Amino acid sequence: MAAKYLGFIIGPGSAGQSWTKPLQKYAHRFTTWGSMRLGAFLGMLAYKSFISSVLSYIWQLEPNPDNLLDDFEKALRKMMPGPGSWVSRGDLCNLKAYGFPIEFPDPRWTAMAAKLRVVHQIASDCEQKHKDIQILPLEMGRRPFPSWHRRCYFSVLAEALSLCRDRGITLKRIAAIEASCDRARSFQNIAEEAISSKFRDPYFRESRIRAHGVFWKFSVLPGHLETRVLSRFRILAERAPLKVWFVYFRTMWNGWVTYDRMKQLLPPRPCLLGCGYDEDRVDHYCCCNVYWSFLRRPRPQGLGIQSERSKDTALLLNKSLSDEDVLRLAIGLYALYRTVNAVRFSEPHEAPSDFHRLLRMFAKQAVNASNGRQLLLP
Repeated sequence: MAAKYLGFIIGPGSAGQSWTKPLQKYAHRFTTWGSMRLGAFLGMLAYKSFISSVLSYIWQLEPNPDNLLDDFEKALRKMMPGPGSWVSRGDLCNLKAYGFPIEFPDPRWTAMAAKLRVVHQIASDCEQKHKDIQILPLEMGRRPFPSWHRRCYFSVLAEALSLCRDRGITLKRIAAIEASCDRARSFQNIAEEAISSKFRDPYFRESRIRAHGVFWKFSVLPGHLETRVLSRFRILAERAPLKVWFVYFRTMWNGWVTYDRMKQLLPPRPCLLGCGYDEDRVDHYCCCNVYWSFLRRPRPQGLGIQSERSKDTALLLNKSLSDEDVLRLAIGLYALYRTVNAVRFSEPHEAPSDFHRLLRMFAKQAVNASNGRQLLLP
């Protein structure tokens, strides 16, 4: 026994049915947008504006479905494709910890913030209504559909309000922050930020960097490694285009599509830059003769890097590097990533063979329309 009213499925038999179509649209949208390969920054903007928005109406009143996080992780895999498990949900929801300006919003906290906004603007008496509904079975012992009353929208809102209050988040405090903000910020935006800070799982960025450093086997000692990587992230966040920043993040996280990472999906191939090495591996590309020939060529034909050839240098971790060298190497890493993918996903008869020209072209694209263009000048 259920019926649709103003987009919600209501009635005794309505449990969870309001989510059916929104979740279907959500899956269709993240599949469609994910196939466009927009890149990290545009992908996150598209997710917030066009993908998660299909859920925003229903989660104002309905409790979250059991599979919400599973669907969210499927969306992340589509929007940030790569080898299996190359990046975790925690990483993508904490990109600001590394200097990225935005990150993927956890739908649980967005949904809770939406409920607080409804309480603030419309249902300020939800707790009293919730108490009244709890008393009904006591006053009328044979009142039908007790489970329907327990999931009443007033009860859902009151529960969200109670959970937030237990963590020190109140409507009054959020409204005060909204009133004191110099720039326009919505009540829901402030609430989501407060909820995320109180409810999200702890995220240890140093541990994540140390864990990924095991694959690379850097010469930098643990403890120094995390500090140096974070300093490189800060330099890139301040001075490099976002696409360059994210390629560095993807490389450190071993997120390149290579045969070494995706043996079941890709055919075995030697080095795609034609140096003669017999394996398709990201750690090889960082030390490949072809790539380093480009790095060492004088600008503007190359990047003019004079440091020793090593993984530490290629991943910006050589302690003797200047800030300008760090930026040039990051641009080179972006060019390398784009070149390898251009060769990998080309038809055999169309695969480029002039790798220096390709690297130079992608290096220019990395800093196109930014102040970083002068880094490529003699």
